[in-house]
Amino acid sequence: MLTDYPPDERLPEYIANHHPEQVEGTRIYFSQGLNDEMRYWFYYLNKHFGGDLIPFEWVPDFVGVSRVAVHKRANKGQLTVLAYRIVEETLSLTGKIKRKVVREVRYVPYEECVAWIWNRIDFTGETVGEITYMSPKYVPGFWDQSLRDFEIEGREKIKAIKKDLREAHDV
Repeated sequence: MLTDYPPDERLPEYIANHHPEQVEGTRIYFSQGLNDEMRYWFYYLNKHFGGDLIPFEWVPDFVGVSRVAVHKRANKGQLTVLAYRIVEETLSLTGKIKRKVVREVRYVPYEECVAWIWNRIDFTGETVGEITYMSPKYVPGFWDQSLRDFEIEGREKIKAIKKDLREAHDV
């Protein structure tokens, strides 16, 4: 089972154009600024990635893992996270401007989430009903056929899908 996925191929160009800060030893990239500036960041982020981003908070539900697993993978540098820290500026009593992080919005490239899903699915089980890492919602066409048909034909279809994905992503 793979433990690391290559970052989205659009990431190097994004880094070169937008110069986000990187948390050392990870693939967490963040920018920060005022709330109005976040709108421009979000616009360019979506334009650059073609809208293929998932909010960080949705990744556990989308992939089917725990929040801890997502944080662990991100902190180990195995998941790309694009973040923006919304900063609020206030004037102190002494006249100095204080900057405080009010909120952080984070996104993960869709391609990395899909790669994680397909890597989690165990295709080696003898009976589909006993596969621990698999949920029927990840299998295309599952709800269109009966469970018996799925058990008979499903294994071969799943193997073909996994083979096509590996060839497409050169895994």
